[in-house]
Amino acid sequence: MKKILLLLLVAFNSFADEGIKIREDLFNNPSNTEYFILNDYFSKKTIFIPQKRADEFFMKSLNYYNRNLSIATKEAIKKASEEEKVMFVNIIAGDDIPAHTFKGGKPNYKVSEYTNGPWTIFKIDPKGRIVKDHYTPGEYGQVGRDGVSYEHAIRAFGGREVNEAIKRAKLNDEQYDWYITVKLPDKQSSFIQLDKFVEYEVWYNMNKLSTNYYTVEKIRRDRIEIEE
Repeated sequence: MKKILLLLLVAFNSFADEGIKIREDLFNNPSNTEYFILNDYFSKKTIFIPQKRADEFFMKSLNYYNRNLSIATKEAIKKASEEEKVMFVNIIAGDDIPAHTFKGGKPNYKVSEYTNGPWTIFKIDPKGRIVKDHYTPGEYGQVGRDGVSYEHAIRAFGGREVNEAIKRAKLNDEQYDWYITVKLPDKQSSFIQLDKFVEYEVWYNMNKLSTNYYTVEKIRRDRIEIEE
């Protein structure tokens, strides 16, 4: 029974490592995981989505918005992984047809070992990862576009997880300060209190002090209501 519980715990921790991170998570626990970095415009927070999860969100979006492209992309990912070579997903279009002007029609796609210039939608690396997406959020939904933007797909199909991470980053900065005590040789101790984690991260990167010379405490901020 103990062995089973241990295996479940290991499995749970492995799953937890695949979750969306905020800056403090990765600072305190560096990871070799590849992340898609999303900078949220409204909250000004940065979150880190495991690339594997980001690709899952993107493929769900492709499957919903463009079934033809989804099928071709899955084929390219499978072929690239099995043959360990770069593959491309190209639009099938003639020389006299602009690549993204189909007047409402559904274009077809072809998987190839060769790029086809402006008719190439995706490049798939030998590990089966999508490494090229020529769509940007501002292009999504325009007439004649045949795909969806990568970031839009993540926000649409990973919205709950993304929003929870953004909320956690905001609460982290609202509820805590970072109190630094610097103790350099032959100098009096100095103290610094920073409002947001990113400010501590900047301080750390600028000073590069050994932990022998400073300590940092994450302290809960006391808020005092002032009556007017």
